[in-house]
Amino acid sequence: MPLVLKPQKKISQIDFGSVDEIASTLGVSRLFAQVLYNRGFISSSACQEFLQADEAGLHDPFSMLNMREASEKIKNTVLSGGKICVFGDYDVDGVCACTILVNAIKLLGGCAEAYIPSRHDEG
Repeated sequence: MPLVLKPQKKISQIDFGSVDEIASTLGVSRLFAQVLYNRGFISSSACQEFLQADEAGLHDPFSMLNMREASEKIKNTVLSGGKICVFGDYDVDGVCACTILVNAIKLLGGCAEAYIPSRHDEG
């Protein structure tokens, strides 16, 4: 019996006129405008709303369990000159989150290093 491959997803049609309008209005590259368009932001106003999001729409980070205690511990460690090791994850969001936190701690004058486990040995 022959193997028959069925397409799983249709490739969406791109309105390049809209992409060009987004690029022009926002003053961004056509590539960046197309990424926004591909993510569902198909008008300049939708793109601007996404890129200039209001803080009021964000969740309170202190609603996370033990966030207040964790932030106090980080603050006290930075102020006392201690070292901080940020344990990340090897997936895309884990690496990005780890990098952002290490850079933020350093910008605050702290000493921080990242640790990303090996996918093969520790994953």
